[in-house]
Amino acid sequence: MKILILFLVLVGCNQGASKSDLEFVKREPVTAETKVSFEELQQNLFATNRCLNCHGFLNNEEEVKKRIVAGKPELSPLYIVIENGSMPMGGPEVSQNDLDYLKQYIEQMEVVDGEEDEIKVTIQDIKEKVVDKYGCASCHSRYNDLENSLPSEVVAGSPQESRFFKVMESGFMPRVGPRVTEEDLAIVEQYIQNL
Repeated sequence: MKILILFLVLVGCNQGASKSDLEFVKREPVTAETKVSFEELQQNLFATNRCLNCHGFLNNEEEVKKRIVAGKPELSPLYIVIENGSMPMGGPEVSQNDLDYLKQYIEQMEVVDGEEDEIKVTIQDIKEKVVDKYGCASCHSRYNDLENSLPSEVVAGSPQESRFFKVMESGFMPRVGPRVTEEDLAIVEQYIQNL
């Protein structure tokens, strides 16, 4: 009985626990045949890596689906920020096996007829969700005309080579105010990848 209570305390309240403290639960590797339910995704990725401590939306399957592209993990902002190591911010990297749960969950989702097969991010999205939101144009007036200024700061298809992306990803910009959120950074990344 004491072992069961200790187990529940360690797993249920892992605020102070390190990731390695929680890895004693043996899970089978994910394969192409593995069917991953939303509950399994929560348990094997979100809970294990303490994502829910900061990202409550991960408890809601519909909110999670807004951040993924059915059948295409490589185009899904949620997958991208975990796979590239941007998340968890300040924590240990997510193991490949944990990441495979998300990849398989996305790959097994069916694309609904008429549904876009990738997220279309426009320059207007960048203006509203990044430039206006973080006040970039207050110091960088060239961003008042994004259509003419942005092309000189991005390398089509390569966010990691794009100054516009790199200064925000590194936290160098904005210098005043909050950092660009991972979700907003994923929008910039998606925009550049689709150029």
